[in-house]
Amino acid sequence: FFRARWLGTCAPTLDRPERQRREWMAAEAGQAATDDGKPQLGIYIDHRRDYSCPGDHATWELAILEGAAATNSCRSELGPSKGGLQFWTVEGTWEWDEDDWEVVVTVTRDDPFGGPKVERDISLPRGQDGSLKYRDVECPWAKPPPDRIAEKLDGMPIKVLKETALLSGLDPAGCIERGDFIRILMRARACGALKFPDEGAKPAGEA
Repeated sequence: FFRARWLGTCAPTLDRPERQRREWMAAEAGQAATDDGKPQLGIYIDHRRDYSCPGDHATWELAILEGAAATNSCRSELGPSKGGLQFWTVEGTWEWDEDDWEVVVTVTRDDPFGGPKVERDISLPRGQDGSLKYRDVECPWAKPPPDRIAEKLDGMPIKVLKETALLSGLDPAGCIERGDFIRILMRARACGALKFPDEGAKPAGEA
């Protein structure tokens, strides 16, 4: 009874710092939509203090990624045993519904601890400020998606970076440090010439 009454009379409101944060995020979200209204790829995040009960500081994160990939997650600083939200992350594919002005995510991998289930569609209406809304939570655009290629290069040993340079038609003769290899490989990426050893190509000069 106390929980229901608290939720009914003390629903989360936006204080001034939170409003300012959202205004700033909205300014960033001016870049979070393409000319046809589609949301920009990236991570959309919202934080709510005392969401379902005192101490339940919850965070929602929506990821709209390349290749129509998407993730939707929820976490709280307060454990479920103490009244906080259950932690969960689901994966899926997304598409843009121009008629309803929303992102539709079809869940392909659910989480046994909670969240939407497999084959269920999640509707994420797009706000005028570029945010995406999940249920009663509006998530502003927060940051670009992870750069998988940069992460892959960062994780390579120098020997493999050199092999990658050769596969990409580059001359790594002047490269000594890791940063030297990564600089020329990023230039190859920019002009579409970057190739990785695991793509099945052979280094220049090899049969």
